[in-house]
Amino acid sequence: MTDQPSSKNKGLLVALLMILTAASPIAGSAQADHDTDSDGNFTGTTVKIGLLGDISSPAISVFWPGFVSAAGIATSHLNEHAHDYGTNVQFEIVNADSGCSSSTAISGAQTLVDAGVAIVVGAFCSGASMGANSVLSAAGIPHISPTSSAPSLSDSTTYPGFFRVISSDSLQGQALADAVAGLSTPGTNYSDPAIVHMDNSHGVGMADAFEDTWTAMGNSLCTSVSYDPYSTSDYSSLAQTVVDYGCDSAVLISYEYDGVQLLEELSGKGFTGQIFGSDALSHLTENDFSDPGAADGMITTRWSEFTHSSERYDIFSENCANITECDSGIYVEETYDAVSIAGEAALLALAMPSISLEDSIRYVGYEWDGASSLITFNEDGDVAGNGFDVYEHEYHGGNSTLSQWFQYLWAADFSFEPDSDLYGIDVFE
Repeated sequence: MTDQPSSKNKGLLVALLMILTAASPIAGSAQADHDTDSDGNFTGTTVKIGLLGDISSPAISVFWPGFVSAAGIATSHLNEHAHDYGTNVQFEIVNADSGCSSSTAISGAQTLVDAGVAIVVGAFCSGASMGANSVLSAAGIPHISPTSSAPSLSDSTTYPGFFRVISSDSLQGQALADAVAGLSTPGTNYSDPAIVHMDNSHGVGMADAFEDTWTAMGNSLCTSVSYDPYSTSDYSSLAQTVVDYGCDSAVLISYEYDGVQLLEELSGKGFTGQIFGSDALSHLTENDFSDPGAADGMITTRWSEFTHSSERYDIFSENCANITECDSGIYVEETYDAVSIAGEAALLALAMPSISLEDSIRYVGYEWDGASSLITFNEDGDVAGNGFDVYEHEYHGGNSTLSQWFQYLWAADFSFEPDSDLYGIDVFE
């Protein structure tokens, strides 16, 4: 890690923690021999971290056990380090339900506020994070989401104190614009694309990011068409609009089912332009189509599948592999990173009370080499993530199959010049 504060500053941090936590104990469960009284009660400071997850959501509640397992591994590691460094601090997870909805998340966030949490990890769904923020920001409690990717959450004025360790969907819009412009594949550039996108927050956010990036290059759109992915049944008219405008390419921002309908309608109407698709179209197989040839030559983006190589990844993955719920879960690396950063930031804020917890997250979360990615928060609490893989799809007429061929990795650059020696501080060194 570069640009870290000196070892003198790190030693001072540990010393401050030992003094401060000894002077201000908060009751908690037993953690370490020298931190307990004669009855085994913990006598140091307990830092409560809220885990606001989608416990009751019919959509993703099945993944909750994996998130809990990953948070538990992170908390265990935090407590081990806190004990080894004699900080007299322990960490405790407090769970609450967000239901993957704004209204349930508001209630869950208030439960965590009432429980006295210092910081929150979650929510996991974007709408739930938006609802939770209204409560948490009013209480002065920052939160770090492992998975909320809606572009609107980048508005730090509307959603103060919000951070995330997954990249915003807006970056995928930028990656698509670069692909259409041929910036990474010279000779394949197009100049007159149509955007056909869902009218929900996911689709609109990515479409807006594409258009902003595209027009900033000095280009213009052929046309832009939106649709409701849940109620639309007439995909023929959407495809006809693209054909009628004479666009040389089409960018489809869709889910799997509606994307397939659009691809087959465009093919059926004789559209010969280049087609680009967002991540939901990147994993399509011949079994998803009536006419798999409709996807021939399509270029798509998807969240990078390259494993991030780091010491934290190795340690976490070794622990995770021994827990079924974790090993079979999704976004467990992101959950581990969010809880770990939350705990380390809380330690920094304890040691240096003049620093807000929000600033502590920024200081800790600078070139923080996590299990999921190399994390640096920008001014809006966003991260670059691991980028997006770009694939080209090929149809094999002989056996009616589709293949996907990796083209290149698109990566964002969130680097900046730190204005404080505290950026990149390691509280356990």
